[in-house]
Amino acid sequence: MTPFPVPDPPLSDGVVSLRPLKPLDAVAIAEACRDPLIPRFTFMAENLTPNRATAWIARRNEQWERGELAGFAITEGVDDRQLVGTIGLGVNVQRVSGEVFYWISSHARRRGSAVRAVRLISAWAFDDLALERLEILTHPENEASQRVAVAGGYRYEGTLRSHQPFKGSRMDSVLFSLIPADLGERSNGP
Repeated sequence: MTPFPVPDPPLSDGVVSLRPLKPLDAVAIAEACRDPLIPRFTFMAENLTPNRATAWIARRNEQWERGELAGFAITEGVDDRQLVGTIGLGVNVQRVSGEVFYWISSHARRRGSAVRAVRLISAWAFDDLALERLEILTHPENEASQRVAVAGGYRYEGTLRSHQPFKGSRMDSVLFSLIPADLGERSNGP
């Protein structure tokens, strides 16, 4: 596998920007993960410290270099230093598909940043990485993330029972998908 290209300029819609994660993001990530909803609904660890967040960032960057996963900081406005969340794209080369996953800090929710980030990373996955299908999998109780998926153009496909290991047990996953044809339908719709 080859490394993903780093978007240059960074992915941005003028309101939010996506840039690769940096070690300097560790404190903001650890602080955001104090919100119990992030570890409850994501694979982020509970009681994340800045040191453990630094190690997590290093693993994400190694995965980027191997072409397995692209991890981005979500930032708002012109200052790309203030992380308000993260978004990632895991790629399955054999299936020419990817999985998008994200979280937003509690102080930055309900401003549309997650939806904007989902749209940005999805366009990059289709346009620059030539993926043919994207998926978002959410915890069944994470209704906010499900609303983000739909607002980002993804279509509900169903619930996968006992889909994956999750923090010592198995969880169901609510599946949403996006294919390039969906983008054309959205732009040509009413």
